[in-house]
Amino acid sequence: MTHRPVKLQFSVNESFKTITRHPARVTIKTGVTKDGKLIARDCQVYMDTGAYADAGPRVTQKAAYRSLGPYKIPYANVEAYGVYTNTVPAGAFRGFGALQVTWAYESQMDMIAERLGLDPLEFRLKNLLKKGDLYTVGDTPVDCDLKEGLLKVADAIKWQEKSKTPNRAKGLSCCIKDAGGTLQSRRRHGEDVVGRQRGPAHRNGGNRAGATDSVEPGGRRRTFVAHGPDHRRPARYRRDTLRYLHQRE
Repeated sequence: MTHRPVKLQFSVNESFKTITRHPARVTIKTGVTKDGKLIARDCQVYMDTGAYADAGPRVTQKAAYRSLGPYKIPYANVEAYGVYTNTVPAGAFRGFGALQVTWAYESQMDMIAERLGLDPLEFRLKNLLKKGDLYTVGDTPVDCDLKEGLLKVADAIKWQEKSKTPNRAKGLSCCIKDAGGTLQSRRRHGEDVVGRQRGPAHRNGGNRAGATDSVEPGGRRRTFVAHGPDHRRPARYRRDTLRYLHQRE
């Protein structure tokens, strides 16, 4: 053995064998009125990032940011953790944490609709963000018609018609995925600063975005999200944690 550094370069096929999508454990508690209006959500997300951080901190942050889905929810509290494990390192794998939390909250949406005796489609339409609504204060507004898209899907699968094939059913879901960096509120030298993550920056759609800091072995990456009238405090950066404000009007 030479005890010298070596370069290991994988082909695309080999890369797929040495990385995986983040396994996730997501716990969601959602408050809803009797007539089916979403009013609050509490969510804990644990992302298995494997033996090395790699894209783990950014995937964890994005999973937290997207855990409210395409719905108008006035009050929310979300905590997301990227956890080191003795497994293959996990990567973005197309979606950056969106798929894991979408599976959780959309499954719950079906459960709530059934519990309230509501049609799952109508329940979603009742709570969807509209074009021009703010997903979070300070970020760009929703720029698509989610209702129109969901109705097109329902029409394509003939949602109102029951399946005539034995052991065959229909389902639908809806999610939201932002592009670029995640807007944050920070406190620096006593001033409230709205900014993006620290790190190498790039531009996307006119917004300045950057990569999150790496996580050192033995540390942890924590993403905290809170919004509503009682949660308008600016967040602080810490060496081993990342906290940011997620707020809607």
